[in-house]
Amino acid sequence: MKRSVSALLVAGSALVGAGVPALGDYWTQYQSRPDAPYPEDQGWQRIIDYGGAQRSIDEDGALVLDSLGSAGIVDYYRVISPGMIHAEPEHPFSMEFRLGVDYANAPEVGVTVWSDDRWDLAIRVSMDRVYSLYEWPMSIPIDPGPHVFRITSSEMRTYVLSIDGVDAMSGSFYYHGGGFTPSTVSWGDDAQGPISLSRWGYVGFGVVPEPISAMCLGLVLVLRSSRRG
Repeated sequence: MKRSVSALLVAGSALVGAGVPALGDYWTQYQSRPDAPYPEDQGWQRIIDYGGAQRSIDEDGALVLDSLGSAGIVDYYRVISPGMIHAEPEHPFSMEFRLGVDYANAPEVGVTVWSDDRWDLAIRVSMDRVYSLYEWPMSIPIDPGPHVFRITSSEMRTYVLSIDGVDAMSGSFYYHGGGFTPSTVSWGDDAQGPISLSRWGYVGFGVVPEPISAMCLGLVLVLRSSRRG
């Protein structure tokens, strides 16, 4: 049985789309649902101070964190799991989130990633800039409004940040010294002092095969099936 190259590509692409999350070592996510609107309803740990932010779900389904009422407010969400982050070139760590910042008088809104061996990355977003907190003052401008951010790292030492599908910034994790800190992923408003209003469309992270590797695997499987047919 012969199959065209285009047919093989379509079949391989379908395999990739269906298989990447399943092939990953894990994939944890949050997106508001009617039956579980808030992150703690979906297994995330909520950390708050001064009562936390005023929260709501907007008309687009995004989680609104409003901490304009007090500079003391903290409201963020995390998953802690020793050994969770163990990225390698074939299975890079990826974190993707859709975020819009309506107001922030200092960089307090964003995501943080810790590896077990105390390497840490903190990305913060304001209305018009993105910062790498531990590489301060490194930052890049962005247009106002929600964007899709994606962090990728193959060894939890360096990273690439893309915005709306375009690579925009790269740099290094920060080493915090000896000892052990369980691998952790967190997001939200995690600083006292500033005030902010942010909207989180979704958050997801995981360790998954590189897309090209997964596609090659799909094509190999399809080719083997074709030869057998």
